[in-house]
Amino acid sequence: MPAGAGGGIPTVLYRKPGLTVTVNEFVVGGRRYPMRALNRPRTARSAPDPLAARIVLISAVAWTSVAVGLGFRGLDRMGLASYLALAAGAGVPVVLAGLLRRLRPPDHELWADVQGQPTLLFRTDEEHQFGQVTRALIRAREAAESGAVGKPLADSAVWQPPAR
Repeated sequence: MPAGAGGGIPTVLYRKPGLTVTVNEFVVGGRRYPMRALNRPRTARSAPDPLAARIVLISAVAWTSVAVGLGFRGLDRMGLASYLALAAGAGVPVVLAGLLRRLRPPDHELWADVQGQPTLLFRTDEEHQFGQVTRALIRAREAAESGAVGKPLADSAVWQPPAR
């Protein structure tokens, strides 16, 4: 079993509450996946938030209803203000879609095949954390494949300039 620089303790590449990536295993939510059991790791984005999609759909239907209603009234009897309001209202679903996508973005997902079955290993809406976990998994797989396990490239030692 590969050991870290601490002599027997696996090298930890990432650790936060509920999630640990070592050179030997990926541990998330109490589930342990040996690094050698993770095949074809890949990333994906989850489906858009269903609540956001419903809000945009309802908004589009509402503005379409308003436009149809005004159309039955007679477009020739509408004033300039009505045309401007109708044109502005047509953009509401588009603005809502952009705003909700920004406020509630799809989650980042990390998948791998475990014993031949696609398995969701990790999901988060934080892009920075997702990048850290993904890089840790890549480094762990490289270490497991090569058998070369040592100190991680980045350690916690802070560089100090030499004293004069």
